Amino acid sequence: MWPNIKKLIDFSAEWGYNALSSGVFWTNRHGGTEAAQDIARYGRLKGVRILPGVGAGGYHGFYVNGDNRFNLTNFLKLNPRLRAIARQSGEPSDWWLCLYQPESIAWLREGARWLCREFRNWRG
Repeated sequence: MWPNIKKLIDFSAEWGYNALSSGVFWTNRHGGTEAAQDIARYGRLKGVRILPGVGAGGYHGFYVNGDNRFNLTNFLKLNPRLRAIARQSGEPSDWWLCLYQPESIAWLREGARWLCREFRNWRG
């Protein structure tokens, strides 16, 4: 499990917070899905909901790093034409998704469904 995350959840519960948002939730660096499941279960036990941050147009998408179809970098490697174009340079970005393309919106919707299914399976 992530260093100090249990302490943060404990602190949140002690001070009456019922939710905790994390921009770096799903990542191989911190144990991948197994660690994310442990965090969600521990938070639920303490009455603190875990709200994973999602980078819709950037910031790695749904899964920060690792071989996952909902990692934005991986998605853009497979779909380079969906990269956003930087205004100043006019160059395509390896970090940002063009949110005006139907395929981009479809990927975001599919990722949101995946995230909701995964969280639903972590109850109890």
